[in-house]
Amino acid sequence: MHSNPWRVALSAVLAGALVASAMNRTAERIDTTGYGTYGDYNRLDQNHPFGQAFLDYPERPMDGSPSTVFNCRTDSQVGSSLRMVVGFENDSSVILPGDSSGNPWSPQYDDQLDMWADGEYRRMTLDSPGGDPDLVFVAEESS
Repeated sequence: MHSNPWRVALSAVLAGALVASAMNRTAERIDTTGYGTYGDYNRLDQNHPFGQAFLDYPERPMDGSPSTVFNCRTDSQVGSSLRMVVGFENDSSVILPGDSSGNPWSPQYDDQLDMWADGEYRRMTLDSPGGDPDLVFVAEESS
């Protein structure tokens, strides 16, 4: 492929100017808003659907953006909840920010929230638990 050296040089200058302009705008925005870190801007603010503040998860800084696995958005309550890494021959990993019951008095209500926000996972084995199962299905006898 044949390239004009002047065009290549001009493209590099324009790209540099574009990046410099974006960085300057970002620095100005940081100065006007007082953000010291990305987490000052990008925060987890997950509110319970009942609209009662005591049911909300604690607000905290978050990594991520709408285009990442840590899908966290500052303008809406949209994002990833359950994250799972599945190994079909080995153990898997999973994390859920809150329990599925939605009960704020449950000790599991937000016990994994910090792990979830920090990108940590819990090990999920393929082993079955010992003892009798909690639920047994029995075929109905025909008459």
